[in-house]
Amino acid sequence: RAEFGREDAAALITRYGYRKVLVEVGDKTSKEPRSYGRTTDRITTPDTVQRNLGEAPGMLPVFLLRHILNRAAMIHKADLEADLPGCTETPVPLTVANDDTVGRQLLEHYRDVQEALVEQIKADRWDAGRVGKLWGAMSELPSLLDRLHTDTGNDGPVGRRCYSVRYPPSLHAELVVTAPGFALGLLLPKERWLLDLLRSELDEGRNIILFVWHTGKGSGLLEHLERLIRHHYGDITITLDATKVKTGVRERWIDEQVVAAGKRVLLVNPTTVQTGLNNLVHFATAIWWENPQCDAVIYRQANGRLDRLGQRQPVRILFPYYQDTAQEIMLDLLGRKIAASLQMDGLNVVSALEAVGAEQTPVLQTLEIGRAIYERLLAAPNEVKEDSATSSRGVM
Repeated sequence: RAEFGREDAAALITRYGYRKVLVEVGDKTSKEPRSYGRTTDRITTPDTVQRNLGEAPGMLPVFLLRHILNRAAMIHKADLEADLPGCTETPVPLTVANDDTVGRQLLEHYRDVQEALVEQIKADRWDAGRVGKLWGAMSELPSLLDRLHTDTGNDGPVGRRCYSVRYPPSLHAELVVTAPGFALGLLLPKERWLLDLLRSELDEGRNIILFVWHTGKGSGLLEHLERLIRHHYGDITITLDATKVKTGVRERWIDEQVVAAGKRVLLVNPTTVQTGLNNLVHFATAIWWENPQCDAVIYRQANGRLDRLGQRQPVRILFPYYQDTAQEIMLDLLGRKIAASLQMDGLNVVSALEAVGAEQTPVLQTLEIGRAIYERLLAAPNEVKEDSATSSRGVM
């Protein structure tokens, strides 16, 4: 208050905040050239891009030194853990038995897609127009194992969906490889594991939150899992849809629609609950159905909604994955980022880079994840297993 007045927000950002360049596509409907002299002296035509400066998250360290550290007490979460029931994070490797016909078919379809994708990426190295265009598809490869039903695949009409790998729209979405979807009545190995686990957790009086990553319109995965659980356990599930429940009312929504209604299982995207919700202590078990694209911040913050003051039961964080697949590689990559995040005392490397202006967009992050998975798939199998086991024991 001594340094800035009530109307000096812009001055505060200029002195202590960050700026980032906002890029927008020009208005192609206009034929008049436009100038954006506030940020550049370039004259742009309608079909070029517009660049403007905007605010970015974070404050300069000098703000902390001048206004925070001289009058604040910093308490790390670890200082409060003696008052909490405890929290365990457990990777759960899933294997497929020889007599499991559905499981074997699932792995066969996965390996066919993986092999075709790897070979196509190799071939594209010599094509300037295609090189690197399949990194995004490679980052999505782990999700194939959880989305190979006729209502959850990524291609085709509902009820007859399959899982397809295609080039981006800039290359006319050309098909690389496809895998057929399983009929709705067939349970995949991870789904059978889920149903068994729910029985034991519910019998112990523990409520469960199921984190699902692919929750976009038309993905069908949330609806599929909710139907599956209701079919076996009745009306105990509810889905928190971020598009229907605004941020400001989500805590009240959980109190009314989940706690008061006696719901035992909540299905939600982890980004929807990672911050600002204090009543998720209603749940004691978290199941990460899908890896959150190797984002350590989302993972740690979402788990922290359960493991906090007010929790009365030991928290269990479970991360099921299919062994010897890209899901295992993705879990290892996440573990490495969590290690870096812990070293930064709550900030992962990506967030630190964003704070100094090196913003990593979701598209760029997806491409880098795809590249990392590709490199690990080409590595020696024993090297991948050794690295993954070390990361899981040491971090998760």
